[in-house]
Amino acid sequence: MREFEAPRAEDKPGLEPKTLAGGGACPKKAAPRSDIADQIGTHLRSIYDDVLAQPVPGRFLDLLRQLECTPGARLNKDGM
Repeated sequence: MREFEAPRAEDKPGLEPKTLAGGGACPKKAAPRSDIADQIGTHLRSIYDDVLAQPVPGRFLDLLRQLECTPGARLNKDGM
């Protein structure tokens, strides 16, 4: 009976050693937390900007108009 050997990069053309099970190159170092936080912030800002650029749905505008026309629906300056 033959012992199991982990595949080698030479045995699999086109695969990087780090993608093979059981060994390979050392993994890439993780980015510092501040860099990761900056990237997350940039992506979130991009998503929020896209949402803000979208038009308000007509049904929502209709509901707002109905609320404006309802007696006693107005709030004072403090929102109370």
